[in-house]
Amino acid sequence: MKILTWIFSDYVDISERKTECKQTMAYLFPFFAFSGCPAGWVRHGKSCYYIDDTPTQTWSAARAACKGLGADLPIITSAEENKFIGDLVFKQTTLTWGGAWIGIQRKQADDKLYWIDGTPVAGGYTTWSRGNPSNSGGNEDCGHIMGKADPGWKYQEKMWNDVPCALTASGFQNRYPVILCEKSLI
Repeated sequence: MKILTWIFSDYVDISERKTECKQTMAYLFPFFAFSGCPAGWVRHGKSCYYIDDTPTQTWSAARAACKGLGADLPIITSAEENKFIGDLVFKQTTLTWGGAWIGIQRKQADDKLYWIDGTPVAGGYTTWSRGNPSNSGGNEDCGHIMGKADPGWKYQEKMWNDVPCALTASGFQNRYPVILCEKSLI
C-alpha cells in the first residue's frame, strides 16, 4: 500500500517526476495505457489510430464511422507513417486486397486528388502502386492502402490505389477496405 501511496502522490507532481512515475506505473500496472490514446487505439507520433475490422463498401461510410469517433480517415505524410499504417492493417483479422480506406478524395472541380484537409496529394509524400492513380473509368475518386495481394502482385501490398468511392459487389466482393481512423493528440 505504501508503494501505491508514493506512486500516486508523485504522479500528482507531474512537473518533477512525470517520466519516472509513468515508467513505475507501467511496470506495476501494465494493463493501463499511458499513450494518451483512448482504449483500443494505437499511438504513432502525434496521432492515435483505430481500425474497425469491418469491410466497408463506401469511403463515405468509413469516414462517417471515423467522424463518429471524433476522428477522420488518415492523412499519410511520410514513408514511416505509411509503413506503420500498413503494418497495422496487416495485423487485422480481416485482411483483404482492399486494405483500408485513407483520406484521399478527388475534387470534381479540378479532377485532382486531395487529402481530406484540403492539401493536394501531388507534391507531397505518395506511394502509389504501379500505374496509379489511374482514375480508370473516370470514377476512381477515393483512395485506399492496399492489403493482401494475389500472388504475383505482392509488390503492391501497403501501397495506395484509387478506386470508386462506392465499390460494387460485382468487382470488389470480399475485397472491401476496412475502416481506419486517425485522431490527432494535439
